[in-house]
Order: sequence, then C-alpha cells, then structure tokens
Amino acid sequence: MAGVAAPVVIAAAVLAAGALFLALPPAGRHVFAIGVNREAAHLSGINIRRTPFMLFVVTGIAAALAGAIKASVLDSVVAGTSGAGFELSVLTAVLVGGVALTGGSGSILGVLLGVLFLGCLQNGLTLLDVPTFWQQMAQGTALVAGAALAYFAPRAAR
Repeated sequence: MAGVAAPVVIAAAVLAAGALFLALPPAGRHVFAIGVNREAAHLSGINIRRTPFMLFVVTGIAAALAGAIKASVLDSVVAGTSGAGFELSVLTAVLVGGVALTGGSGSILGVLLGVLFLGCLQNGLTLLDVPTFWQQMAQGTALVAGAALAYFAPRAAR
C-alpha cells in the first residue's frame, strides 16, 4: 500500500481501534475505572467480570494476529520459541509509555511512543554491533526506569 509494509498498516489500524475504544464514553471509562478501584467500579454499576473478560478476549485476538503477522514476515515459525523474549519487550514498551502496573492510567499514544523508543533503542544497539547480552541489559534498564517512573511520578505529582 503506497510503499508501506502491510504489518505497519495493520498495526496502525489496531492502534486506531484501541484509541477509539478508550475514547468511547462508557467503555473506555469502565476499563480505567476497574484499573483504579475495582470495588468502587463494582459499586458504581460496572460489570467487573465481563469487562476484564472481554479485554482478555481482545488481547488474545490481537496476540493471534501478531503471531500470524510474525509468521508471514518470517515465512516460517519454530513452535515454542518464536515469541520467546517478547514479554520483556512488551512490558518495557508499555511501562516506558506511561501505563501504570497497578492500572487506571495510560494512553495509546504513550504506548506507541514507548514502542518507538524501544524499537529505536534495539535498532541503534544492533547497528552499533552491541552484543545481545548488553542489548538485553539496556532493555532491562529501560524496564526498571519505566517501572520507577510509573511508581514515583504519581507520588511526585501529589
């Protein structure tokens, strides 16, 4: 499509759908409300069983789509090892993007910026021919920095 790779177009569409979902008034607010205080969300009439279940279903569908895209790009998949290590990358990108581990805060734009930061970090270290061990150390350092930021930033704002 106009010189843009299909996985990029699909990722942009998924990002736009996620941003639209979070911007929709009650659905997006329900997600954040459950993340902030589950009990208060329940008392305000939000179905605290169905909403997380539906989020897990959507996450599973998105993971399946990502796996299919990864398999199509690589033209092959080795069972059990193709996605090894992606958990650390995803967690790092999300934390650096400003999503709190405890829930209740974050944005799609922040996650996109976290993904772009992590991609630039990994690509830059690869271009500099940094050994894989040190690349993982840099990613782990970014993860710790993101977690520290998510923990201390709200406290500093008070």
